[in-house]
Amino acid sequence: MQMMPKSFLYISILFFCSLLAGSCTSNDRLLYGSWQYIGLESPHQNPPEVTPEAEVKEANASITFAKDGTFTILWADTVLSKGTFKVESDLIRITEQLPGNKTRSFPFIIKKLDETTLVFETARRDAVRVTAVRKAG
Repeated sequence: MQMMPKSFLYISILFFCSLLAGSCTSNDRLLYGSWQYIGLESPHQNPPEVTPEAEVKEANASITFAKDGTFTILWADTVLSKGTFKVESDLIRITEQLPGNKTRSFPFIIKKLDETTLVFETARRDAVRVTAVRKAG
């Protein structure tokens, strides 16, 4: 039986590790965690509607994306929406759990995502755009 050269073995291990690491997109990794809403607007209305910053702050609204593929949206300490999500390029595909064991699926378009800021909007003509900052911790 012929032995495999060590260099081939190391390259194979590195390749396998890179495949595992690549199974999550960079958007997935950046998205995980809790995001505090700081702005809400309807940018495509004429004139655009903007929810006052004080109202958004008072609502203590946030969205959390967990590594297990679940999300939760809170508004005034109440669960407004929950379900599962999947990131595909610049989309967050949401499957929301509804009463009566029903679901509703729709995409959020990622407008901006980095270590500190997330901007996303619903993919509808009457889109709502959310600006959020990463919560500490």
